[in-house]
Amino acid sequence: MLTLQELDTAEPNSTLRSWVFTYFYNWPDEPIDCFYTAVRWEVHDWSLYASKIPDWEFMPEISKMDCADVWDKIYNKDLIRQIIECDDEAFALYRF
Repeated sequence: MLTLQELDTAEPNSTLRSWVFTYFYNWPDEPIDCFYTAVRWEVHDWSLYASKIPDWEFMPEISKMDCADVWDKIYNKDLIRQIIECDDEAFALYRF
């Protein structure tokens, strides 16, 4: 679970965690594996980004700034909480 304490202790501009999650990502008829990364930003907030796995295979060394520029940012509150378990305090710091 992502907690306020983890955000407090994370380095600014760092990747909090990355993982694969199966979800209906823009294609409602078939689930696919997506690669997600959660990024802690400079001003004590965080965001969640997604990329289809085939895209990820070509970018194994992608940086957090690259994912912010290239990947899809997750804006749906229910989806964010489905993809990453987080406490209410951490969720309140999500950068929409």
